[in-house]
Order: sequence, then structure tokens, then C-alpha cells
Amino acid sequence: MENIQQLENTTAYPFTLSEFEELTWLRHQQSEAGVGQYAIAFQLSGTVDIGRMLAAIETACRHCPPLRFLYQFDDEQGLVKTANPQLAHLSRVKSVTHQQAALDDILAMQMTPLDLHSEAALQFTLYLLADQSVVIGAVIHPIVQGQVSWQQIFTLISQSYNQPLTAIAKPDSAQRAPQLTSTQQTKANIAPLLRESNAQVSRVTGQQELHSHGASLANKFVANLLVEQLPRLVQSRDEKRDVLISVAALFAKQVAQLTQQSQVQLSLPRDLEDRYFELNGSMIESNLTSLMLDCDAQNVESLAVQIEQQLNSPAAQCDGSPHVLVSWLADPTTFLRLDDAKVDRLAMAPINPPFEVALAMGVNCRGEAVLELVTSAQLSSFAGGWMLESLLSLLGGGQSATLTNLTLDVELPTTSLAPLPNTAEVEPELDIAALILNEFRQALGEPEMSLDDDFFDRGGHSLIATRVIGRLLNQHNIEIHINDLFSYSTANALAQRASLVELEQPESNHPVVESAEPSEFPLSLAQNSLWKAKQKYAEFGLHHIFNIPFALRFLDPVDEAAFGLAFRDLLVRHPGLRTQFDQQGDTPYQRIVDVADLDRYKWFWQSSETEVEPYANALKRESGYGFDLAKELPLRLKFFRDADSNLQYLSLLFHHIVLDEWSVNILVDELNHAYQARVKGEVPEWRFEPLPFHQYAQKQYQLGMDQQHQGFWKQHLSDATWSEPIFDASHPLSVRCDEDDNQGGWVEFKLEKSVSDGLYQLAKRQNASLFNVMYAGIITSLNLLGAPSNMVVGTPASGRLDADFFDTIGYFTTMVVHMTRVTTELSVLDVIEQVKQTINGSMPYTDIPIDLIEEALLGEGVERDNHIFEVFIQLHAKNKLNGFLSDDKGGQIEFQQVDPDKSEGGLGLQFEVMEERVDGEQRIRVLMSYLSKHYSPAQVELLSNTTSDILQRFAALGEQDLALSELRQQLKATNPYVVG
Repeated sequence: MENIQQLENTTAYPFTLSEFEELTWLRHQQSEAGVGQYAIAFQLSGTVDIGRMLAAIETACRHCPPLRFLYQFDDEQGLVKTANPQLAHLSRVKSVTHQQAALDDILAMQMTPLDLHSEAALQFTLYLLADQSVVIGAVIHPIVQGQVSWQQIFTLISQSYNQPLTAIAKPDSAQRAPQLTSTQQTKANIAPLLRESNAQVSRVTGQQELHSHGASLANKFVANLLVEQLPRLVQSRDEKRDVLISVAALFAKQVAQLTQQSQVQLSLPRDLEDRYFELNGSMIESNLTSLMLDCDAQNVESLAVQIEQQLNSPAAQCDGSPHVLVSWLADPTTFLRLDDAKVDRLAMAPINPPFEVALAMGVNCRGEAVLELVTSAQLSSFAGGWMLESLLSLLGGGQSATLTNLTLDVELPTTSLAPLPNTAEVEPELDIAALILNEFRQALGEPEMSLDDDFFDRGGHSLIATRVIGRLLNQHNIEIHINDLFSYSTANALAQRASLVELEQPESNHPVVESAEPSEFPLSLAQNSLWKAKQKYAEFGLHHIFNIPFALRFLDPVDEAAFGLAFRDLLVRHPGLRTQFDQQGDTPYQRIVDVADLDRYKWFWQSSETEVEPYANALKRESGYGFDLAKELPLRLKFFRDADSNLQYLSLLFHHIVLDEWSVNILVDELNHAYQARVKGEVPEWRFEPLPFHQYAQKQYQLGMDQQHQGFWKQHLSDATWSEPIFDASHPLSVRCDEDDNQGGWVEFKLEKSVSDGLYQLAKRQNASLFNVMYAGIITSLNLLGAPSNMVVGTPASGRLDADFFDTIGYFTTMVVHMTRVTTELSVLDVIEQVKQTINGSMPYTDIPIDLIEEALLGEGVERDNHIFEVFIQLHAKNKLNGFLSDDKGGQIEFQQVDPDKSEGGLGLQFEVMEERVDGEQRIRVLMSYLSKHYSPAQVELLSNTTSDILQRFAALGEQDLALSELRQQLKATNPYVVG
């Protein structure tokens, strides 16, 4: 405070100069470019008050005396340090078109030597971009190193911007004495070996080389990865050093392998807390310890021991061996927190970096590791990206194609690690785009996907979108709206729409009840809904109505014994698959079958145990099997050979109460993994253990039904009327059927490739999903044939709102109801948009099953025999029942899904959209099943033909739109049953 008062009272008060300041000033005078100056840049999005920001910068600098010093040379006194109370030229505002223009200008400022005689050592520029966002850039001179830190500067700016001036806290007075020795280390001899590298590299992020005034701009590459991919958990200061040592050993081994050198000189920071005092805004480059590592025939663990032993030894002398820096990130983002604005650091490569290769690492506030690799301009612009990606591959347990002989002798963990607490001790940067990309890659199985690749072009759909959104919210507190994902479908674009939220933990509505039998658990809401429906249909002898009959045709021989062992591995891994169901009084419960008792049950048959017969006969017989859920396992797997082709067929029959479509894809992936092990005579090793389904059911029971979610559906359907068949008895194609007849059938129509392509293009044009477009086409066709304008339609929802259980096999699916309005005032695009908004807007509330929705609508004690909806539409999106198993020799065993026979049903009119990829080709089929008592064969034909026609007309729109009134007139010319 004394220095501040002195600055306020005089314009030329002389201050004591340190030896470091004198030497830094001298080097500054001798340099033609600002090669020692540091630059930092941030992107500000949201609401930014430019006037407040300029005032905050000035206020912060007034509280940091070193930023107001001027350095003037006097012939008599020599170099004199005086004060500049006017803060002249401290900040400016500039308009630019885009972010890169701002970065180019910051770089030009960085390369222009500051006039320390008349300019402060810190200069800010606010760039106003054409898209209304703001970039803030700063250039600082190293002469203030040790006197001020970014922590002080940005904390003061944030306080001044967010609060009244009187509320500004006194800045931290802690200082570090800067080193007097130059950080310009002896150049490494890596360049001759990598400069002409032909390695194929995809750059993570980087900047091009630039030469100006004798300065060279380095290349910077940035990557994010999960903390679980690092050798040690990073939480305390000591463990951070352990991680740095482990990664340094791995990187040194990699460099030695690349350069074919036996020794590597390695520099490490002595104190990781120096990151708070570094001004380069990137990595610790001062107060280093140099080590000489013998990498010949050393594994990574031994190299880490070498580093530990040498850390407190005298610095090693460089002898021409490769010299690299492995450092901790010095990212100051955490200290710049502005009300109503999101702050993202922009990567800038340094000028004339002291090392040809420098690796920095840290952990951001979400527990994600951040790696930055900087290479000097002397190296190939591809070398750095390739080195970093190779290192990422090694950290992830894989091997780079170029480094196939580089082996790791350090065991990497396989379980998830807890995120770090959000404190000032934690590295700040939250790279939302990288987190989104990571979720895209995992959900789609596309490890090469980039930040600018389209989610839907890579195979994404609404079900996968739900998974991604749920994981981002539950794992990272990143909130994304489903409509934004459809409109901004790349990781980079979507990150701009994301927001950080604090999740509240709901209170339990039920006390935790300890069961007398530890293997017995309550049912989930969805299971309970299905159980009630099962009991109802059992009264009519329909014990199989909720069976899920899958069937596979194997085009290559499969080892049935190994397959059985592999599936047994899944039963052990997922208790939900070995669950039995019963009830005490009116209360149902589920009971887990102990693994030790598993082999007492018959659930698997090889083809040697079954008849050779036409496959259709066998599949139909199996699909009609009635499970006794209290005594049997809820699944049956039967191999048999087709009498005509002698091919192996597999019937996979499940009761719906333990399996949903999301689970099917998990099951197929894990079955492939287990089969690959079993066919080699090995036991599969799992990367992680999923949470069991009964824990989800118990958790949901304790919390109870969400009344607000049920209220959403009650309001949405408040004007809905209970549905009837599309055609009444007066329809010219109607025939009378027995009302107690639950027989039904199904028809299929395949869409030509041109139609499928047109529907995909229409969906992309509308920022919608294929399901939205298909749904809109189906309800439009039904409306044209006489369905009411207020269409009430049932559809399944994943029901998985808890990301902790995304890898759990079980029955989460709920059946929900949407009401849409189809009138002649609308157009095709209007209907698609309405469907999209209705479905997407309801997704956060889909944990409430249909029975609870209908009970809320009917009122207490009122019952109906049928559901509120007559029409049910669902999408089977790219399920994995067409694919390959891997055999013991690395070959592939191809299998294809066989459609089940649908002879009975519980829903009036059901459309199943099959989005499939077969033999590398994308195709769409529609299966329409129906109850015979509601629809005659002639009406079924009318429905299927009209729906197929409408979908073709939708696909042919191209860039046009079409009014439904016009569509109706077009259709009436060829279809006499169109009404209106």
C-alpha cells in the first residue's frame, strides 16, 4: 500500500532497480523484436460491458504498482525506474471481423518491442468481433517477472468488473525473485531427425510458422484426455509432481526412441507453484532442474526412478543429447471470472521458445488432463502434432503405428477417477468443445472424429444424442439442449451453446428400506409399469406379449460352445439379466440369482440339442414362449440349423422387463469382446464394471416419482381425447372383427435409396433427426386418411436420465405420449418443426411411464381398457444386430438380424422405423403391425401405401416446402380415400 500511495503522489519518484530488471532492460534494448514479451488472449462470449472492462483494467493496474513503472536512461544517473500515474496507452479498443484477425494483431503487438521509457509493461486490447463476441489480448514485458502475477492482475480485473470499486480486495503481495540466468538453453539436436519427417499427422490445434524481424513463431499443439488415462491420480501437490515425473519419463523414452539416442537431457520445474508467477500464460520455464537420463534399455518405471534420484542433484551439463522440457501448465484462466460472460483461453504459440520441444500438462477444473506441446520453428510443422498424438496413444494404452517397438512397463488404471475439486489449486481451463468431442467419439465409436465433424454425419441419432447430453450434464455439469445439438452438430459449434450448471441433489421421498433378503429389490418405475401390463394381459392367456424375440443368421460358422460361455460372462457381469420377478401381496419385487446358482437354470441350447427345421418355424415357436418369471431366467438362447440352407440361426428371446434397445447395443459390444476371449480359451478382461440395474431401481424407489415431471405430461395432454382406431365402422373398407381377438399381423415397406437419401437431407436441412421426419410423414399420412387433427401418438423414450447407468443393461425405457396438431394451414416443414420441438422438449421428463401419466389424466379410481393413444411410432436406430464377431485368428464371423414374426399385439397400429447399415449401405425400412380387430386387410394396404407415398413426397422436396392443403389435393387425384 505504501508503494501505491507513492505512485499517487508523484510522477517521477525513483524506485530501486533489481539486477534482474537491469539485465532484462539491457537485453530488451539489444533486441530488434519483442522476442522476450509474452502474449495472452481470451475469447469472451455472452454479455460483455466494454466500458466496465476498460475501467476494470485501469483499476487493476492502479493496484499493481509494477505495471505503472517506466524505465528511463539518464546519462548521469543511468537507468532509472519511475512511476507513470497517468497509465497512458494502457488499453485500446479495436474492431475486427473474426477471431484470427484478433490473434494476428496480438502477435504483431507481441513482436513489437514496448517502449519502456513511456509505455507501461502491460498493454491490453479489446477486440470487437463481427459476431458480437469479444477477444481480450494482453502483451506483457518480462521485466516485471516476479513482481506481479497473472493471478493478481486477473483477480483484480474480475473484482473490479463484477463489484463496486470499494469491494476490491487487497492484492496478494507474494512475489518470487526472478532468475538472473537466461532461460535460453542449448539447442537440442532433435531437429535434424524430425525436420523432414514423413509421418502422417492430424494437428490437434496449432499455428503456422512465422518469421519477422528475426523472430520465429513456434507451433503449439493442445489436447485433452481423461485423468484416468494418466499413470497417477492428481489431487494433491505431491501427487501432481508424481504425475509429472511419470509423464516426463514416458516422454523422454519416446524422444529417445524417435532420435535413436541413448541419453536425453530433461528439464523439470523445481516448484509447481511457480505456475502462478509465470507470465507466459502457458508453462513453467523458470527455476528449472536439468537431468541427464540414460534411456537405453530402460523401461518407463526405471526412468521415473532415475528422475526422482536426480531431482535434488546439481544440474546436468548438456552434451549434445536431446534436451526437452516437461513442465506444468501455467494457465491463468481460473482468475478471470466475469459476470454474464464465458471466458475461454485462446492458444498462442510463443516467439523463440527456449526449447525445441516442450511438453506441459495440467488438470482443469473438471478433472480432465490438458497437454500442450510446443515445438520451435526449426522443427517440421508436422512433428509436434505427431509426437503429441503418439504420446496420447501411449497414455491411452495403445501404440502409435510409427512407435510399434516402444513398449510401456507402467500399468495404467482401468477405473474412473473422481474429478478434482473446483478450487484455485486446480488448473482452470474447461475445454467444453473437447469434452463434447470426447463424448461424441465414445457414443459413436468414432475415435478419429474431429472438432468440426458433424455428429449426424458420423451416425448420430436422437437416442445417442440423449446419451451424450446426459453424460455431459451428469459427468461434467455441462448443459446442452437437444435442439441445439440438432442445430449445432459439431463439437466446436455446440460448445458455443453450452452452459455450466450446478446440479442439485434431490431429496429422497422414501426411507431406505433394508430388505430381509439382500438379493431382493424393488422394481423401477418402468419395470413396475410393465409388470402391471403383464398381469393384465396374463388374464387373457397372453403370457408372451412382452417377449422381445431377436434372431440372428450366421453367414460364417460360429463356435457355439464359446458363444455360450461368452454370454454366461454377461450374465455374471450384469445381474439384471439373471433376475427373477414375483410379488408379495400387491407389491412386486425382483430377486437376483446368485452366480453360484446360475448353472442350475437351463437357458442355452446348442444346435446339437435342437431340431433341424425351417428357421421360420423355430423362430415363431420360440417367440411365443411364456416365461415364468418367478422360476426361470428371463432369457432363452437357442442355436439351430435351417433345414434348407444348413446355416446356423440363433434365437435370442428376452422378457422385456430386463432389456431395452439401448441395452441391446451394449450387449452386442460386450458379447463380441467376451466371445473373442472365450474362443481363444481365455476369460474376458473388462475395462470397467458397470453399475447393476437393481441399484438404479432402488435409487428410484427411494426418490419416488418426480411430481414436476408428471405435471409436465398432465399439462401437455390436458386437451387430449382418448384415441380410437383411425377408421370408424362407416369406413368403406371396414369389416367387423371379434372384439376379443388380439390377433394381428405386420407388413413391411422398404424405401428406395433415393428416398432414404432425400429424407436424410430433409432432416439435416431442418436441423432435425430422421425420426422427426419419419414421425411427421406418418402422422401426415394418417391425418389425410381421416385421423383427427390433434393427433395423440405414443413413442418409446430411453428413460435414462442418470448418466451413472448409461452402461447398465436393464429396462429403463418408458412409453410416453405426444400430442401434435396437423391442419391444412401448416406446411411439411411446419409439421417437422412441430414434431421436433414437441419430442425434444419432453426429453427431460421421460422418466415417467405411461401408466402414471394416464392415471394422472383419468383421476383416482378411473380405469380404461385401452391406452390414450392408438398409434405408436418408434425408431430402431442402427442397432448392432447386423455385424461381425471376431474369431480366434482375427477373422470375422458375419451375422444378420432376422425379422421376427408378429402374429399378436397389444397396440392398435404400430410403426417401427428400421434405420440400418447393412454391407456398408444405409437403408430405411418400415414395419407396420396392427390389431386385426381394428384394421381390415384392405385398410392395412391403404395405410402402408399412403404412408410410403407421403414419405416419397417428403424426400422429393429438396430445398422447397409444400403446404399440406396442396399435398392433400395432389394425393386426392390418385387416392380416393383421402378425406377433406
